Amino acid sequence: MKQTSKTPSIRAILDRVAKGELKVPQAEKLLREISVEGYAELLHTKVDLHRRHRRGVAEAVYCANKTADQIVAIVRKIEESGQNVLCTRVPETTAKAVLEQCPDLKYSPVARMLYKQVERRTARPQGLIAVLTAGTSDIPVAEEAALSAELMGNRVVRLHDVGVAGLHRLLQSG
Repeated sequence: MKQTSKTPSIRAILDRVAKGELKVPQAEKLLREISVEGYAELLHTKVDLHRRHRRGVAEAVYCANKTADQIVAIVRKIEESGQNVLCTRVPETTAKAVLEQCPDLKYSPVARMLYKQVERRTARPQGLIAVLTAGTSDIPVAEEAALSAELMGNRVVRLHDVGVAGLHRLLQSG
């Protein structure tokens, strides 16, 4: 596993135990999180902390039916690992409760997403992603896709309400 600046090494954890700064149960928990498994076990969720290393991007967390406390616990684990935070389908009332405990997150009410970008891709994007909607009713899902793509280091252009009646509406939008 590639260590990030925020992920403690096994040696650092053991040094803290030797100095008395960390108790054995806490060290065991940290060691399990950076082990080959790569997951943080919460009471309600198994957070994938190695997805970025396996797939190139951090885990996106689907939050439609999660409580604010569950989301906060997940966000804190992801932040500890030094990765981008991307929480989708977060109702506005839940987002407000989460933001009270995690004020460094941003919320997009249109995309219904809580997010925090802590790392940027070093590779330059190869192209441009166009996110189009037929009508304004599609904007929330389109914005979720566009914002997710941007947080993953891509360039995105948004074209809304291009219609389904004909290509001429798309050409007029640009």
